[in-house]
Amino acid sequence: MQLKITDEAVSKLKAISNPSKPYLLLEYNTDDCMCSIDGTPIVRFVKEKRSGDQEVKANEFQVIVADGDRMFFEEELILEHNNHGFRLNSPAGMINPIISEHAVKEGFSGEQRM
Repeated sequence: MQLKITDEAVSKLKAISNPSKPYLLLEYNTDDCMCSIDGTPIVRFVKEKRSGDQEVKANEFQVIVADGDRMFFEEELILEHNNHGFRLNSPAGMINPIISEHAVKEGFSGEQRM
């Protein structure tokens, strides 16, 4: 699995990153969903790598994906940034059009993992 982070996204990620959360996690977020296949692909900074996490090849940052979430992502991903926030794409198309800077930096409400 590989994540290409555009120059604009790298710049914004560096601006909002926190040394206490060195990993950028690719996650299939199912908070507030009724089943595990109904969720949203996201990225966010986390403190630690868990035993089931796998490394993702990336041009910047230490990127990981939870083993159980890997099946929800394409092998090639692109993380972009525009005026509205981050956007996750694959060669097949858009995966998540808007991931807020706050969500990448601070996480999402109700989440278990820090």
